[in-house]
Amino acid sequence: MGHEVVESWGLDGRPAAPPLVLGPADNFFARLSLNGGFALGGATEPFGTSMKRLQIWNLRTRRIEQTVPVAAGANLPILSPDGAWLAFASNTFRTVEIENRATGRARRLGTNVCTSVYFDFSADDRLVAANTFCGKVEVWSRATGARIGHELSFVGAQNLGPERLSHDGSLLAVANSGNLGQVTIVRVATGRTVAVLTDHTLSIQDLAFSPDDRLLATASLDGTARIWDAHTGRPLRVLEHPDSVENVAFSPDGWSVATLDFAGVIRIWEACNGCTNPAALMALARSRLTRQLTDDERRTFRVN
Repeated sequence: MGHEVVESWGLDGRPAAPPLVLGPADNFFARLSLNGGFALGGATEPFGTSMKRLQIWNLRTRRIEQTVPVAAGANLPILSPDGAWLAFASNTFRTVEIENRATGRARRLGTNVCTSVYFDFSADDRLVAANTFCGKVEVWSRATGARIGHELSFVGAQNLGPERLSHDGSLLAVANSGNLGQVTIVRVATGRTVAVLTDHTLSIQDLAFSPDDRLLATASLDGTARIWDAHTGRPLRVLEHPDSVENVAFSPDGWSVATLDFAGVIRIWEACNGCTNPAALMALARSRLTRQLTDDERRTFRVN
């Protein structure tokens, strides 16, 4: 019988610490904070996702730091990037609930007839985003509870996939259209569509903005992770995998991308940071050339 565990490795592929067991594989929900410093987990109700008690692990000390009771039940909870806040869908009120872990102070964000299923915090904890089974997406101020911009509605698109706020909170990427592979990038303040990404052919499993918010990475069941220009939607790179891709994340310096596939294999890739910069691309190409370009190649690629 398996377990939910946290494992970490160095860039040389060697284990950085012994595995930390969070709970059993069956009827147990586990998730990391985006900065990798904390993990949350809890036993779920049979045949459901609701939890009555959440446990928070500090991954540096490898100890349970806090146990949080949730009388109404918490569905699909997440931690803010720094681990300071919880967000989850309440069973009783069909609302998004956020709670400050240090003070226990809670806030209810909006009410919806459909249960919220995916949540995200901006990097500075300033904004909270959530989407629902009914194809609705909202963003709120964490401090005031006020909605930011407009409620987004994807017509006829139930079961939205994951969403991700950019680090500066200006953009929101949403796996829409019933999560069949399409991703829409919108401006949070206005709701205006920036780009619609349509190259994936199966469901989106994960999304990640680069630390400088120039790039967006997407992971899909179609066996690819893709990197896009986050402000134009231009496709920049396809990362082919032998299995469906579960997760994608940028390194803190933005120069690498890590992917996890369904076979449990983690791969590290170049993030294509120079792809939006012709001079940087040309410098990269020159560094990898093993011969001189022909005159025809120089004319084709406009190389001086």
